[in-house]
Amino acid sequence: DILVIHPISSAWCVYDPKNTNNNYITDLNNSFVSLSEILCNLHRDYDFGDEKLIAKYGKVDGSKFKIEKMEYKLIIIPPSITLSDSTVKSLNKFVENGGKVVAIKPLPDRIDGKLDDSISKFFTNKNVYLLDKAVLFNTKEMCSLKYLLDELLAKDVEIIDNDGNDIASIYYQHRQEGNLHIYFFANTDQVNSFSAK
Repeated sequence: DILVIHPISSAWCVYDPKNTNNNYITDLNNSFVSLSEILCNLHRDYDFGDEKLIAKYGKVDGSKFKIEKMEYKLIIIPPSITLSDSTVKSLNKFVENGGKVVAIKPLPDRIDGKLDDSISKFFTNKNVYLLDKAVLFNTKEMCSLKYLLDELLAKDVEIIDNDGNDIASIYYQHRQEGNLHIYFFANTDQVNSFSAK
């Protein structure tokens, strides 16, 4: 149900072949990896959205964002610098139709790599929820993301131990083939095993 926009275009905005220790790219990457891991820890299955593929195959259908056979109820924009014009147009239509977007600061201020004030208007929509980047590194703030996602979108699964505690290190993936639902669970803890239910 969740699509995470991949920030590769933001990385290209700040890429400098003469500077292999580019702090901007390192920060973008660290934020993106942290968000990915946190979503797995929160047992929120998601796909990455490539903006070129979204432009080619994506469409908004009511309050759902569709890419070919996949459909999403919620979109997450990680810390970014830019979004493509086609992505911004699709996101505008999506939120106008009731779709939900969670955007994590710093927010992009560019469209197709060019500074553009019009993108800031998108982030004022009532269906766009803003969180600070600290959400990716601070345990308390991570709970803010958890609570927000719980409020916006019902969980597909809960993975808990016998005492009812969440087991964050068990990741899962859910796929559907026709009427068949396929769940894959993996314990990512290198030391501990768990009895889960």
